[in-house]
Amino acid sequence: MALDPFDLSDTCPFEDFHANARQHLEQLGETAHPRVLTVEGGRDVVIQSGYRDRLRRLDRAECVIEIQKGLDDVERGDTLPLDEAFERIRNGTWRDVP
Repeated sequence: MALDPFDLSDTCPFEDFHANARQHLEQLGETAHPRVLTVEGGRDVVIQSGYRDRLRRLDRAECVIEIQKGLDDVERGDTLPLDEAFERIRNGTWRDVP
C-alpha cells in the first residue's frame, strides 16, 4: 500500500520527542511516515525522513511534465524552424510567443 504523504495522524508531544529523539528518529527512518510534533496540544511541526529523496522525486515529476508539454507542442505542430529558433535565441526574443 502506498504511503499517504498527507496523513498526519502520527502525533507526538515535543517533550517526548526531545527526551527520546534517537528512538523517534529510528522509527521515522523505518516507516518513512511523517510525524507531527505537538506543543501544548497544538500541531506545530512536521518531521519526516527521506526529504532529499522526496525533493528529487518532485524535481523528476516536474521534468516529466515539462517534457510532455514539449511533446504536446510538437504533436500540435506548435514549433519553429531551427534557423528561426536560433535567431530568437541570438536576439533575445526566444521567450516571445509566436
